[in-house]
Amino acid sequence: MNCDFCGKTFDKKSKLQRHYESKTSCISTKDVIKLIYKGEAFFNNKNINCKDILDVQSIVNSSVNSNNFSNNINSNINSNNVTTINININSYDQPDVKGLKLISDLMLSWDQILFKNFQLIYMNRNRPENQSVYIPTHSRNDMKILDGDTIKVMSMNEALKGIENTIIELATNYVEDCKHISESEREERVIKLDNAFDYAMYTRDYSSKPRNISPSLYVQIKKQRKELIRKIRSLLLGNKENIELKKREKEINKKK
Repeated sequence: MNCDFCGKTFDKKSKLQRHYESKTSCISTKDVIKLIYKGEAFFNNKNINCKDILDVQSIVNSSVNSNNFSNNINSNINSNNVTTINININSYDQPDVKGLKLISDLMLSWDQILFKNFQLIYMNRNRPENQSVYIPTHSRNDMKILDGDTIKVMSMNEALKGIENTIIELATNYVEDCKHISESEREERVIKLDNAFDYAMYTRDYSSKPRNISPSLYVQIKKQRKELIRKIRSLLLGNKENIELKKREKEINKKK
């Protein structure tokens, strides 16, 4: 099956869905014409009924805004735990990874791959524009993330779903473009990343053991999920005051 926007081929429906949900590089303004097909439009993970009146120009503008790596937005706060801010921070699902050597080592476990890439992408001191997620307090299991041009409060599980999908998609693209490793090793690394995606999904989105894995493996990856969350929480809480998104939000609150 192929992506309707970029034509990339996937052997699993779950991989195609991850590709759509990651919103990393597939949709651009020039692709707006492709959004409308078979009576429906697919944009930002929403099905738009073409029987409705569609303002094509607004779709183009939305496409431009959603793909800008630098968001310059006027300050505004509403009552739905969503804050619009005037900063230059990338949306959590569109971090700037140009020049970064994303991690897909075959010797690492799936949770280690996700955690190390999380550190590299979202907690990199040299990329403050990617510091788009943080945990407000120790006592809550919520995360604040910059989604497009707004700060949203999400459960940690919900936020990690988008973050993990983005990491796997970016790391997969990086491996597929690597010229310094052999084709066979690239294939092994892509399989490793696919497994990381599957295991993350099994331990995050499933309420019970999936049928296609053994009980012992499920117990193992559940433990790894628990450790992954612990490390991400510890990392974010330990650096909370230095995270760019937190600093900018404090500046806005002082001005109110």
